[in-house]
Amino acid sequence: KIRQIFSDKLISRTLCLKRKQRQSSHRHVCGIDPSGLGEDEGCIAIFDTEDKSNVEMRDFIITKSTYTTDITKRVLNLDAIYEFDKIYIDDGGVGFGVYSELLHNDSTKNRVVPMNNAKYSLDSKDEKERQSDKVIRYIHLLKMMERGELKLLDDPQIRESLKSCKFDKSEKSGKLLISSSYNHPAEAISRGVWDAEKKDLKLSVSLIKT
Repeated sequence: KIRQIFSDKLISRTLCLKRKQRQSSHRHVCGIDPSGLGEDEGCIAIFDTEDKSNVEMRDFIITKSTYTTDITKRVLNLDAIYEFDKIYIDDGGVGFGVYSELLHNDSTKNRVVPMNNAKYSLDSKDEKERQSDKVIRYIHLLKMMERGELKLLDDPQIRESLKSCKFDKSEKSGKLLISSSYNHPAEAISRGVWDAEKKDLKLSVSLIKT
């Protein structure tokens, strides 16, 4: 049974912030879902994760029809402002170009963290219990929202993206699947807030009902 991951009530409660200036002494990170050429869209989401039980979004930027070099320049310009502790980015497909450029840049190479949706990181002897990195990230995002540990900007594109995210289960493998009609903001957010991961997700996977 397909169901909405983030309820309307949970989204409304979490999307409560207005943009404000960075706290210079705080830890800041960004999550990136790179855009490709053509009509594709991407997103950069910036977070204050100084308090991992009270993470706040600081900025949210949509990128459109942009060369990978342009996205890299945008990230570097933002890094000059926020001094990111970590840069979480999709290193598959279009994202590999941006990831590679940041990895070979002396100022960012030790802070860039690859996050590929196709990889599987949940250890288990039972193949059916292993879930993709993407599913694990979305469960983590859901738990943070449910616990009141995350505040996001009150933005219609973020609202639309979160509302469009759905859980389903593969009849063949039994694994959880995620679908979305507008996934770029949710992808960037799920990567950025991973900085506050608390190592309690193995139990959470089995509790997700579809």
